[in-house]
Amino acid sequence: MTFLGIGTAFFWGHSPYEGLAGAGVALLCSLPVEVFRAIRMGDVKLLMAAGALTGPTVALWSVLLGVALNLVYGVAVLAWKGRLRRLLSFYKDKNAEATIVAYGPALAVAVLIARFWKG
Repeated sequence: MTFLGIGTAFFWGHSPYEGLAGAGVALLCSLPVEVFRAIRMGDVKLLMAAGALTGPTVALWSVLLGVALNLVYGVAVLAWKGRLRRLLSFYKDKNAEATIVAYGPALAVAVLIARFWKG
């Protein structure tokens, strides 16, 4: 998907080099978040594809907004399901079972906000 975004970048109003830069910015900005196990590599690839389609500025804002939105969204979902305590034990005990909150909805909203706000 990332290569498709880079290849069709001119349809979105920028050069393939901007698409490549957008994918690179998304990768470099989302990998530190992945190291803390806040997102998965599939989400990183999704952000890279969005960055390839929209360019580096929107990619940067998409990562930042995605983290902020998922923090609010994730805590709300975990509180609603009564799993906040389980999340805190996961960071203390590395052998504890993970509590996963879908990151895709927050990323989709973040990319749309960044695209129409900064793009």
